[in-house]
Amino acid sequence: MKNIKGKVKVAAIIVLLLVSVFLIFLSALLIRTYTFTPAGSPEPGSHRSMGTALAANFTLQERHQLLANLKGALRIATVTRSPTDLSPAALAQLGNYLPTVFPTVFSSDLVQHEVIANYSHLFTVRGSNDSLQPYMLIAHLDVVPALAEEWEVPPFSAEERNGYLYGRGTLDDKSSVMGILQGLEFLLKRGYKPCRAFYIGFGHDEEVGGNNGARNIARVLQSRGTKLSFLLDEGSAIFDGIIPGLDKPAALIATSEKGYVSIGLNVSTGTGHSSMPPKETSIGILAAAVSKLENNPMPRMFGQGPESGMFEHLSSQLRFPLNVVMANLWLFSSLVGRITRFASTRANVAASLSAKFTIYSWAGMSHSNPPQDRKFGSQRSFVRFVKFADSPAPHDDSCHRWDQRISALILAAQWQECFGQSSPNLQDRNRASNLGNIKKRGTMTLDIIGMWMLGRMCGMMRRTKIRKQHIRGSVKIVGASKEVAEERLKWPGHMEKEGGNVVRSVQSNVIAPFARATVNFRLHPAHTQEELLRQVKNIISDERVKIDVLENNPSLPLSSYDGNSFGYQVIKGTIGNIFPEVAIAPGLCVASTDTKHYQNLTKELYRFSPMILKKEDLSRIHGVNERISVKNYEEFVKFYFQLMQHSDLWSPTLSHCTSGDL
Repeated sequence: MKNIKGKVKVAAIIVLLLVSVFLIFLSALLIRTYTFTPAGSPEPGSHRSMGTALAANFTLQERHQLLANLKGALRIATVTRSPTDLSPAALAQLGNYLPTVFPTVFSSDLVQHEVIANYSHLFTVRGSNDSLQPYMLIAHLDVVPALAEEWEVPPFSAEERNGYLYGRGTLDDKSSVMGILQGLEFLLKRGYKPCRAFYIGFGHDEEVGGNNGARNIARVLQSRGTKLSFLLDEGSAIFDGIIPGLDKPAALIATSEKGYVSIGLNVSTGTGHSSMPPKETSIGILAAAVSKLENNPMPRMFGQGPESGMFEHLSSQLRFPLNVVMANLWLFSSLVGRITRFASTRANVAASLSAKFTIYSWAGMSHSNPPQDRKFGSQRSFVRFVKFADSPAPHDDSCHRWDQRISALILAAQWQECFGQSSPNLQDRNRASNLGNIKKRGTMTLDIIGMWMLGRMCGMMRRTKIRKQHIRGSVKIVGASKEVAEERLKWPGHMEKEGGNVVRSVQSNVIAPFARATVNFRLHPAHTQEELLRQVKNIISDERVKIDVLENNPSLPLSSYDGNSFGYQVIKGTIGNIFPEVAIAPGLCVASTDTKHYQNLTKELYRFSPMILKKEDLSRIHGVNERISVKNYEEFVKFYFQLMQHSDLWSPTLSHCTSGDL
């Protein structure tokens, strides 16, 4: 009996100790949660004052004027479809429009204006203190195409309805262009004389990579030996009701952005007639390789980029128990990784259900020059458009905005035996030509666009993601001219030049000996191209699939966001001034922006514009019925109006300017 009592006593002591340890551990977690200060946050008592700036109190006349100015810019259709298919007349018209609505900016002795690469613009605003390093604000003039029949209002009408201004470019990115210049116009009219010099740059081809606009602006500045304290571009926003567990809007200042790598997967096998197919065809081998990539996601890299900083900065404002988890990522990062993997998987399943599958076999189709009256497909087949839904897909191969797409366009294709079928009507051809991914003739394209929430956001931020794939089966004649290929290939099909080779699509009863897939990866900032290629090779594990890099745009380095980070703190302070109710945190831009061209000018590259996005607004970016509220655009102007002043007034120790200098 004594023995049993002794064992019970020992067990009770052990249980008591375990409970005590657990309670102590839980208390420590809770204490840390409610006293946690994220790395990079200013220490208590070390608040940097922005000083006294001119208040952003605009008169009724000014409010009417700023809205009218934006409407005028939106009515100019500066559409970019490809690097060689811009809208030069519209870009020139917009360039001529700006001086008419911002006369003080263009006439001020403090401002020098230059036109770069015919259509881009560079403004140099002189400061009174040459010892202060300048900064730069950038945006872009071009917009993606818009199909009028999909919209509730004409996309270039700038129609105002129920407190919203509708038009292509309201969110991306003419509100930034006009907001920056409008803010400067109002400041100069109030006698503003900056202490710190700054630059304003507007590229004209950001939607297709910015290689002619922003790149040349950066080259001009670099040739002059310019170094910047920081640069601010678009690429993030204020997200309202999108982050679960957060009862207020969140302004995310992107301190980095994902790069991308496009790789080609190539398979060559023997040809033959479809009546005697081999065990494995080139397309079958290639499809298996792509399937392996989709079913084996890249390694989780949560915590190796800015995503952990985002959740830590938001942790104090999240609801219980999310606040405990995010304030203690040292303990729960593995759990967060598992949860985001599950959320990402669920989102992928949902995406599959609302995916778009498009199959084309068009003879002689060109993205930039669609056929006016051509035979449609091969002589034995044609595509019948069955259903369009929601909105057109993102139009360009630069993959800029795939992460911002929520709605899916569903296009069903039905093959029928037919001779001499004419092309579809003009409306359908224009719709199809706007699907910019279908650039290659005789191409089968599979695009999957899904929606993301917090789990999806985490999923995007925590690892490299596959974005899109193109698959084509064809005959390749190495080193041949089109004339030689015509002699060697007698069956119907479309032929095109690819590098030094001729590639020809094949008739439906011919087994394609050559198949190629183009796969695009969005790189996590901690993921290198070399690591990616090694992992792709290991996942595919098939020597018959040859891998080559088609395009490489590395992720950008992480910009600072600590308490002494001048650029970050100026942006953060300005957001807090205009939007006092929002939470502010560093974040990651999952798209590609013009900031990549300015890496030689500064390491401090930030992406943020003060647009307020709700769930229903996400699909409007590059989508249908793009709009901005009149109130939000006024906040754009106020934001830049204050930012220019705060860049003068902020300092870790003292103000560079007094209010009298303004």
